[in-house]
Formats: sequence, C-alpha cells, structure tokens
Amino acid sequence: MRSTMKRLILLFTASVALLGFGATLAWADQVIQAQTAQAGSQAVYTLEIHNETGVDHSYQLAVTGLQDTLTATFVQDGPLLESITVPANGYGQISLRLDVPVDTPVGHLAGQFVATRDDGVTLANPLALTVENTYALKITGQTSNVNAFSGQEFTFETTAANSGAAVVTNLALKVDAPAKWLVQLNPPLLDSLAPGQ
Repeated sequence: MRSTMKRLILLFTASVALLGFGATLAWADQVIQAQTAQAGSQAVYTLEIHNETGVDHSYQLAVTGLQDTLTATFVQDGPLLESITVPANGYGQISLRLDVPVDTPVGHLAGQFVATRDDGVTLANPLALTVENTYALKITGQTSNVNAFSGQEFTFETTAANSGAAVVTNLALKVDAPAKWLVQLNPPLLDSLAPGQ
C-alpha cells in the first residue's frame, strides 16, 4: 500500500512537472509536417504554437537541418517574423515559407521547425520537403486524323508549354511521317522556353 501510494505521488508529481512547461505545438509529437514543391517554387507550412501557461510568452522561430540553399521565412498575416508572442492560455498561428531554388536536387529533405520560448523552453517538430522535377513540358496539338491526297499540303499547329520551374532550351519537335512525305517544322528549333510560356 505504501509503495503504491509512493508511486501515485511520483506519477502525480511528474504530471505536474510536465504540465508546468505549458507550451505545445498544435500537432502530436513526431507527426511530420510534409510538403511537395517543384524546384524554383515555394513550399508553405501552416503552424500553430499553443501557450498553456498563465502568462504571455515570446517564441524565437527557426528551421534547422535543411540545406543552406533553401530560404526560410515566417509570416503572420503578411509581415515577416523572427519571433511571435503568444498570449496566456492561447495560441499563435504562423506560416513557414521555404523558397526552393531552381537548382535544388530532386528528392526528399528533412528538417525541424524550432520555437524557443523566452524562458528557454524549446519546442521542436520534424518537417519534410519533397522536391519534384524542375522541368515540365506539355505539348498539345490538333487531331492527328487527317484525310490527305497526293500533292496536297496541310498544316498542323502544335503548342509546347513550359509548366516547370526552369527554362527549357534547344526544344525541337520530332515528327514521324509516312514514307515519301515531306515535313517542315516552323520553327525547326526553339532556343529557349521560359517557365509559364
């Protein structure tokens, strides 16, 4: 009985000590915030910091563990932030924006969001970023069913659109045509096609 009572008191004391820190992130421990972005674009994470204490606290914001080429900025309704003040028994919502340069290699990256409270308590949560291919070319054209007669000339219009994040260079269309057909491409080569064109 005495041993059981002692364990209960220790558990109660441990629970009170843990609650005394009073700061939590809005997601469960070790739940990874994950985003996917093309190289040359931006990934946005929405984060909440809960302050479960009876006083206001300020939190310094940081991202660790990612490549130095990625640029992290924190915003709250527009203005850039380096820290956020969270009211007592309240929460603050922020957005983390990661700028992903065009030359970022395709793959999976892992890092951590860190919020350090003014009294030294540190909150951390893992985040992941999947970088997708920089190049994305879409080709559209008219129907390929045409009735043609010997000696007849006809035109097909084909459009190439760069929906990727990097310039595509030396773009040429290859056409397979029946024997004895003459195909002329105009232009035969496109030197470059910028993103969004």
